[in-house]
Amino acid sequence: MAPRSRSEIKNVRRTDQRRKAENRNDSWDEARSQRRVLWFGGSIALIVIALAGAWFFVASQVNKLIERELEGLNRPDQTVTCAGQDIVGFPFRMGLKCDGIQFASRRNKVSVEAGTLRTAAQVYAPRHQIVELQSPVRITSPQTIPTTIDWDSARSSIRIDSNNALQRIILEINEISASTSLPDAPARALIKLGRLFSVAEPYAIQGDGAPTDLRLFVQADSIVPSGISLPPLSFQGTLALDEGTVLLSNPEGWLDMVSSLRNPIRLEGVTVQSGNTIIELSGQLSLSSEGLLNGTLRLAGQGLEEGLQALQAGIDPRATELKQTVDTIVPTILALALPDPDNPKIRNAPPITIRDGQISLGLLPMGTIAPINMPGR
Repeated sequence: MAPRSRSEIKNVRRTDQRRKAENRNDSWDEARSQRRVLWFGGSIALIVIALAGAWFFVASQVNKLIERELEGLNRPDQTVTCAGQDIVGFPFRMGLKCDGIQFASRRNKVSVEAGTLRTAAQVYAPRHQIVELQSPVRITSPQTIPTTIDWDSARSSIRIDSNNALQRIILEINEISASTSLPDAPARALIKLGRLFSVAEPYAIQGDGAPTDLRLFVQADSIVPSGISLPPLSFQGTLALDEGTVLLSNPEGWLDMVSSLRNPIRLEGVTVQSGNTIIELSGQLSLSSEGLLNGTLRLAGQGLEEGLQALQAGIDPRATELKQTVDTIVPTILALALPDPDNPKIRNAPPITIRDGQISLGLLPMGTIAPINMPGR
């Protein structure tokens, strides 16, 4: 091999230097990339640890708040219990779980027991709560026979605004049944419903200003009452309450003030349908200071004769008291109901009047509504 010239030797040295520089740069870039990965991974780990710590801290505070609320509800005359109380939903949700809930009023001798209660809210949307309750619910009271209510699913959606004021409550229950639960006796079905849907929301009657009134819409499908042979019923209607938002925070306060309101309870768009019969009910009601109901209800029906005769024929003969009442009322309604001038298919029944709890259809007495308990009276 011929000896290299000086220029070739210089080129070789430059090439070696360039390779060494490139190797140093590659090592630096690799080390820098590794440091970036470590910093990034460390930052993510710190964020996760901080978020987890924040979740459990907030959960502990929420748990203490619920305990204080329950302590406030528990008084000498009533108890409210959340068995197995726990805050669940980590990491993206937060909610309350009770293995069972129970309410007992010693003053009214009423007891209510229910299954597992779960609430859930996304951590980024805490003002929207989803509430689920498992059946059954058992109710005992001196005024009624012990009752058990079952369902397939029951879910509620609750929204509040930035001022912690209610915006809307939506309730949906599917495949509901109610039956008696007497000791040492077989259960007897009382009623079945395919679906119950309800929306409660505050509103301002004038359309502006802060909401003061409360509107409750109820829809029920495939209603099958026990002891009556009829095509399944469907129901929908709205109950509007003047100054009803007080009920959300102070039910006793609303009952105390309601006697000063002229017509605080309004029925709007109430419709009952069975087969080809459609009955519409509307009216306004009020409460006296003694808790007695007063008001006038108006009833109109399409296919009224067919529906009422089917009702009369469909009552179980063993329900003698109910059958006697229906046998008296149905002929009276059909005799007094007049065709509507604008639509002969619709017949308008005489107004149903309620005076101090006494119900009458025209001049015919129909029964009595017990006084509503007015606290403090």
